[in-house]
Amino acid sequence: MYYKISTNKTKCINIIIKGLYILGVLFTMFIINTSCSRKALPETSHHKQASTKAINKKAIVKEKYSNKTIVKKSNTTTITTNNRELKQFLSQGYGKKLSVGKLTADNLIKSARKYMGVPHRMGGSSTKGMDCSGLVMRAFANNGVQLPHNSEEQARYGDIIQNKSQLHKGDLVFFINTYNTSKYITHAGIFIGNNQFIHTSSSRGVTITSLNNSWWKDKFIFGTRIF
Repeated sequence: MYYKISTNKTKCINIIIKGLYILGVLFTMFIINTSCSRKALPETSHHKQASTKAINKKAIVKEKYSNKTIVKKSNTTTITTNNRELKQFLSQGYGKKLSVGKLTADNLIKSARKYMGVPHRMGGSSTKGMDCSGLVMRAFANNGVQLPHNSEEQARYGDIIQNKSQLHKGDLVFFINTYNTSKYITHAGIFIGNNQFIHTSSSRGVTITSLNNSWWKDKFIFGTRIF
C-alpha cells in the first residue's frame, strides 16, 4: 500500500516537473521572438517615421499659406455685386495677369487708331474687317502681347475698375446687352481718355465714342486695368 502511494507521488512530481519545463521553454521562445522583432524594426526606424510625418506636415502648411498668397496676388480687386449674371461671370475667373513687357498705354492706343474706319465684320481681325474683340486683340498683338479673340475672355484680364470716373488711358472697357447672345460680356473697347473709347461699331466700323453716349452709357459694366 505504501509503495503504491509513493509511486503515485513520484508520477505527480514528474508530471509537474515536465509541465514546468515546457512552460520554461515556451517563455524562452517568447523572449527570443520579441528580441528578434525589435531587431527587425529598430527604434530608430520609429523615430525616423515620426520625423518624416512632421516634415510632411510642415510642407502641407507651407503649401497652404503659399496658395493663399497666390490667390491674394491674382485677385487684387474684390467685387461686390447683387447682379446674379455678373457673379456667375466672376465665379469663372477674373483678375488674370497679362505680361505686356515694354508696351505702354499710349502705344496701345496708337496701334488701335491705325484701324480707324475699318468696317465691322463679325469674327474679323484684319484691315478687311474686324469686330470689337478683334480690334483689341490686334492692337495688343501688334505689340507682341497675346489676348484671346473673345470679349468675355478678354474681360478676365487685369484689375477690374467699376467706376467710369476712375478709368485711365489704356484701360479696357466692357459692355453687356449690345446684341442677342448667351454671353454676358458682349462688347469691348480701349479707353483713350476724356471719357472716350475706341472700338468697332457694327454701323461705323472702328470709331471713337463717348462713354456718355445714350446707347453705350447704360451698357457699360466695368473696365480692366492691364498696365
